[in-house]
This record gives sequence, structure tokens and C-alpha cells, in this order.
Amino acid sequence: MRLIYAMYLDVPVYYCKFKTTQEKALDKEEVQKVADPRQSKSETDELKMNEEDQFRDRSSMNGGA
Repeated sequence: MRLIYAMYLDVPVYYCKFKTTQEKALDKEEVQKVADPRQSKSETDELKMNEEDQFRDRSSMNGGA
């Protein structure tokens, strides 16, 4: 019975530790995104890159240009 009660008390402690760790990880991730602007691309940049990649793929399949 003591073991079950001890396990019951460990659940909130584990949850609090997990929550604080998760918040720290999210904060760290946000800082990295702000610090390195090359990683954050707008939707138009991604569309342009996808179009260029598709064009390169087509031209390489047709013998290149």
C-alpha cells in the first residue's frame, strides 16, 4: 500500500518536471529560430524553391539544357 501511495505522489512531480523541461525546450527552439534567419523561410520562398527544383528535375530528364 505504501508503494502505491508513493507512486501516486510521484506522478505530479514527474508532470511538473516534464512541463518545465518542455517549456525550456520550446523557448530554446524559439531563440534558435530568431537567431538564425536562414532557417525561417516564408511560404513564397518555399514555393519558388519547389518550382526551381521541379524545373531542374524536368530539364535533367529531358537531356538537360
